[in-house]
Amino acid sequence: DLRMSRGLGDVYKRQEKDNKIIGAMVLNHEYDECYNKLSWQIFADDDEVLILHRLCIHPQYRGCGKFLIKQAIEIAKFLNQKAIRLDVLCTNKPAIYLYEKCGFLLQGYQTMDYGEPVVAGLYERLI
Repeated sequence: DLRMSRGLGDVYKRQEKDNKIIGAMVLNHEYDECYNKLSWQIFADDDEVLILHRLCIHPQYRGCGKFLIKQAIEIAKFLNQKAIRLDVLCTNKPAIYLYEKCGFLLQGYQTMDYGEPVVAGLYERLI
């Protein structure tokens, strides 16, 4: 639930002229401890990497995910970040396709707690 994520960091959204929210994401520097188990493409301090959480698109506006990813990349550049990292359920094929299309590279798999233990792919895109 996106409302539950508001405590994680800033929520970014794209709006149409009629002010409908078509998608949202959370960007911050907080990550699960399993992120420390991977060898990432680049060494960076916690404050040099944005973590992308809770990317969601309203069903009526499918196809806008790429726009929000591009916005995340622009925000990361503006903040002089070295990379964006994220985790995604291995079964979420549409999201994996989107992330890979936007230049994110799989760095490994970890068991994470998404309310229950699941296997997630951890991805990184250098800025």
